[in-house]
Amino acid sequence: ANHTFDSTVTTKEYSMTIPTRFVSDDLIEVPLVAKDMFGNTTFRIEFKMTRMKESQNPSQPAPEISSPVLGQTPEQKVLDRLLGTWSQEATLFKAKWTPEEKHTTGTFTVTRILGGAFVQSTGRDSENNSVINLWTYNQQRKRYQAWSFGSDYGGPNSPANGKWNEATQSVEYSDSGEDGQTSVGQMHFVDDDTVISNGKVTDATGEVLMNMEFKITRIKGAAY
Repeated sequence: ANHTFDSTVTTKEYSMTIPTRFVSDDLIEVPLVAKDMFGNTTFRIEFKMTRMKESQNPSQPAPEISSPVLGQTPEQKVLDRLLGTWSQEATLFKAKWTPEEKHTTGTFTVTRILGGAFVQSTGRDSENNSVINLWTYNQQRKRYQAWSFGSDYGGPNSPANGKWNEATQSVEYSDSGEDGQTSVGQMHFVDDDTVISNGKVTDATGEVLMNMEFKITRIKGAAY
């Protein structure tokens, strides 16, 4: 039997295959391969995980929840402005994927993870959905990248890609897929304690599939 879980990511610029092979109950192998639009291999890495028996497992340190490595670059300093604890108001406007307008609230905490390379937001909304958002600046591609994962909607096929607009104090996102769908949005830093984000997805005919807006307000004095 083939005990493999295959994952693929495809964009206009690259494709990535990630087969997770369950060799045995105690061994997992993951060979990851990325190729450019011409089919040339640009990146390859292999992971091997062997289960440690309980008698072999040493005491583990507390998991990393934040990092002192902040603002390594001017681009990352933009993301430092998200750090803290926030209350959120969200609106999903009426569109093809959301036949009825919906409003939710929630509380989210934003910290740096992975040695300060990523900013992570975690929390729950008023419908008890768990949400994780990730942001970073990709130095090689010269763009901001963002991902959103939720217990009620899964996750994206690829990251949202954006650039900083100093004049509007916003990260502006714009992406298009092979299926003709286009997504645009922005994350606007109104001031140190208010951020308003919006996003819209349209299909090849221009029909609006999703239209949403989020406003987060800093909860001052909250630990994070």
